Amino acid sequence: MFRQAARELLERRGYAVAGEADSAASALAAAARLAPDAVLADIRLPDNTGFELCAALTRAYPQLAVLLASADRVPPSPASVQASGARGFAFKSQLASTDLTQFWP
Repeated sequence: MFRQAARELLERRGYAVAGEADSAASALAAAARLAPDAVLADIRLPDNTGFELCAALTRAYPQLAVLLASADRVPPSPASVQASGARGFAFKSQLASTDLTQFWP
């Protein structure tokens, strides 16, 4: 449900959504296949963490702009976000009011 809402929000803001993934493994495969400029990744995934996914993505694609998101009430530490290679973090509940240009081209 969140992926659909995020897709609609991003498209309304002028972003072209190249694809969606429901796990870290499928996100890695999609990134290889679709070569996106940016990725919105949940920090909680069924097969890994968003931090690990982000680290793998940014190692493979250093220019990739990854924004981590979560529905958790407590944000991750800035150090863990930075260590993952992410450009930043946003709460899912605040994504609609987040200035995405500070994270993405």
